[in-house]
Amino acid sequence: MEDFKSVLCPYCGQAFDIELDVTAGQDQVFVVDCETCCRPVQCHVAFDESGDCICEIREDI
Repeated sequence: MEDFKSVLCPYCGQAFDIELDVTAGQDQVFVVDCETCCRPVQCHVAFDESGDCICEIREDI
């Protein structure tokens, strides 16, 4: 099952959606490009026991 979550780019502040893959494990780290400024951002996604998503977005290091 895949879902989407809206996040804010740490560079330009614009919102964009990232695709979540709940079958890839409870704790995931991946890099996506901002849809507005095209800069890479690091996404740390975790799912709690009830399946809710906690997402932390950082500048790609």
